[in-house]
Amino acid sequence: MSTDSAAQSPMRIVRDAFVVLDYALYDEDGDVIEATDEEGGRPIGFVFGYGTLVPGLEAQLLGMAAGETREIEVPPAEGYGERDEEREFRVDRAELPDDVAVDDELEAVGEDGEDVVMRVVEVEEDAVLVDLNHPLAGETLRFDVIVRAVRPATAEELAQTRAHAPRPRLAVVDANEPSPTPEHALQPPLSDAGEGGEVRTGRRAGKLTDDEQ
Repeated sequence: MSTDSAAQSPMRIVRDAFVVLDYALYDEDGDVIEATDEEGGRPIGFVFGYGTLVPGLEAQLLGMAAGETREIEVPPAEGYGERDEEREFRVDRAELPDDVAVDDELEAVGEDGEDVVMRVVEVEEDAVLVDLNHPLAGETLRFDVIVRAVRPATAEELAQTRAHAPRPRLAVVDANEPSPTPEHALQPPLSDAGEGGEVRTGRRAGKLTDDEQ
């Protein structure tokens, strides 16, 4: 291969590359769960190779270049895991906000100190049934992805990503610069709280796991 040909070869997704990605996520019925081209949506940006995305999606992005598209299917074992009915349990009503309602998502602190998300399933007089399963647990995830850009990550981006590994947050791309990193639908699942976890009263709003995700 000539030097000129090599110089024209696009950079491909490898570890330590900063990737800008558009995607649409579908459920098993073919309905759109989330897409970056929805109103208010923007591409996501992240440093590849640090577990920022669910494992099955990240693995299949390897080697792609800017402008390429791909349909990707991710089974539960490589996404948000199988649904576990034992991860539903009741919390004393007095420990939660007075206006707690079905489908609210609340932060909790597990016994290991990790943050977890609990989705409210049912509100009773003295207790609230919550679910630690990710909303997409047990689902086969289907993605249409478009790689918008691939470039070497900056030293600052690498430092931020490594500092938060193995659970870094996705960066939302605004113009040419990544903004502060809200959580997002494509994140790996958080760890379990367990029934002994402390419940925080701060409510997290959002589509999938908070308006994260």
